[in-house]
Amino acid sequence: MFKRTLMTALAFSGAAYAQDAAAPTPAPIPAEANGRVSYDAAYFAQYSPSTALDMVAQTPGFTLDGGDQRRGFSGAVGNVLIDGLRPTAKTQSIDAILSHIPAAQVLRVEVLRGAAVAGDASGQAVLINIVRTPTSGSGVYEVGVEWSGQHQDRAMPRVDASYNGRNGQFEWGVGYRLISQNRDLRGERYFYDGVGTYGGRAIMSNPRDLFDPYYNANIAFPLLGGRFSATGMINPDW
Repeated sequence: MFKRTLMTALAFSGAAYAQDAAAPTPAPIPAEANGRVSYDAAYFAQYSPSTALDMVAQTPGFTLDGGDQRRGFSGAVGNVLIDGLRPTAKTQSIDAILSHIPAAQVLRVEVLRGAAVAGDASGQAVLINIVRTPTSGSGVYEVGVEWSGQHQDRAMPRVDASYNGRNGQFEWGVGYRLISQNRDLRGERYFYDGVGTYGGRAIMSNPRDLFDPYYNANIAFPLLGGRFSATGMINPDW
């Protein structure tokens, strides 16, 4: 039996949080007005969130739907808005996009239903809108190291880092993610002929030596009465 040791560092954001001696008093849940319930950033302080994803997870009456690219537009876009707009980073999941927005950039989280979502092209009954500060710049990162005793003893790094900046309606972001693996996954293989007769078994070696980096960037700004947005990703893997 193989032995595996995994060491991972916790995620940190660019924001620092002060610790009070006494536990914070939970903020009251606001009332709904015209199908919209707004939760100010102060409401989430009791949960000590690091990212917008942490805040969404603690939002009452809402379940995150990341969408499904295998369906049409109404199912693909999910139920998340950022500053009233659909996220445009097609190469990233909704979870990944929200996890790259530091909690310090979020002014409030709005849950929309009823009249507030009437006419929305997604067909979702409930939407969530992440309202950020007009001007900001900060990032989040997670760093880890994996060491496996599976006949390939070499420490392998794991990195997930991003930085996002905004100035009014102009916004941009860059990110880097690295997945690496060095293991020898062994297992049994059973052999049968064309009519199903058992012909024996063997212990097979399945070595993995992976170095898989992802570089991504996005930019968005108003243009000719509309909004221009572009995203890109480079993935040279070995």
